[in-house]
Amino acid sequence: MEHSLPERHQRLPCIADKASDSLSIAVVLAGSPEPHAPDHWEIAVVTDESSRQCRVFRASDAATNWPTNGVPVPKWTSFAEDKMLDRSSYYQGGVRIGQIQRDDLKRLEEAICSDKLPPPKSITWVSEDWIMTVIRHLEAQGFPLVTAGLDDNHLHLRLTTDGWRARRRTAESHNRPPVFMPLSVDAIHSFFSDWF
Repeated sequence: MEHSLPERHQRLPCIADKASDSLSIAVVLAGSPEPHAPDHWEIAVVTDESSRQCRVFRASDAATNWPTNGVPVPKWTSFAEDKMLDRSSYYQGGVRIGQIQRDDLKRLEEAICSDKLPPPKSITWVSEDWIMTVIRHLEAQGFPLVTAGLDDNHLHLRLTTDGWRARRRTAESHNRPPVFMPLSVDAIHSFFSDWF
């Protein structure tokens, strides 16, 4: 029996629990102050829903190794910082992908920022590559993400589509914090429903 889209949304695990011990994990879109610069993706753990205080994780390629043979070996350095995702920030919305207990925040940070995170597959990696690697690594470490079971292409499409929707809703909600959307059940349907 085929379920309607609203029924499928209701069957998703609750990832926006307001209990103080439950923290949402989101992929957030960060704009750039530079005109025409591409957006980049980061991971945010929302530590306070009302103020949008977050522990934000992102990657840098500053640690790319240049061995003596001159061929670069791709490497990323992941780091975390506390940020307020408010209207004055460059954050343009996000997609909720899971939740953790507050007690697991340190373990999550160690999983993301440790040397155990698989390296990039290419020297020309972008933030989306890092996000996909982090998500798969967190799934392997047993973190409860709603992304489990989705192939990489479908997951990337869903994050891109839902990120676009969150960005649009953030732009429409004047003087409010960035909007976080749940990861959609049917990315193609949600994309076209915004147009038609």
